[in-house]
Amino acid sequence: MCIYTYMKLNDIILNSEPFNHYTFKDVFSESELSGILSIDLFKFSAELHGERASNKNRFFANVDNINTNDAIKSIVEYFLSDDVVNHFEKESGRNIRGNYLRVEFIEDREKSWLKPHVDIHEKILSMMIYLNNTDESEDIGTSIYDSEQKLAKIVPYRHNTGFYFYPSHDTWHGLEPIKIKNSRKAIMINYCTFETEFKVS
Repeated sequence: MCIYTYMKLNDIILNSEPFNHYTFKDVFSESELSGILSIDLFKFSAELHGERASNKNRFFANVDNINTNDAIKSIVEYFLSDDVVNHFEKESGRNIRGNYLRVEFIEDREKSWLKPHVDIHEKILSMMIYLNNTDESEDIGTSIYDSEQKLAKIVPYRHNTGFYFYPSHDTWHGLEPIKIKNSRKAIMINYCTFETEFKVS
């Protein structure tokens, strides 16, 4: 059993423009944040060139590393828990049980960007949790676009906050060209239909 019990998506707010997406804050306790930030995300260095695959700074939770860090285990257990799955199923009207969870730790450096795109249809939910512990600008958060792929807003890159949405044909998002002082760290959470090591039961 995981030692952490604090983790929670607090103050969820629905934003309807340019598409439905939800913001939240105060996700982790200080002890959880300490555990997360102790994960080594700096083994590689790469720039984003409009393709997600070019970013080598990724750390996926899996059955081999879940027990090496209590924070990793906490996040996986939280998003597999009945209450959390029930919330997202009720909110979205989509089936999450019987599908899979993917947890990815990301760290971008220096020049980064990601062209406007919609997620692959295999993703049921897409979530980002920001880890801004290096006093980065709030302007380096995820960019959200309208149906014509024009920038509508930037989700502020605030520490221990995040947002999520249910991917569809019009959920255009990406990352405007940004400058990073130190690093842009985040956790990406997906429920998806493609197989991972964590099945949602």
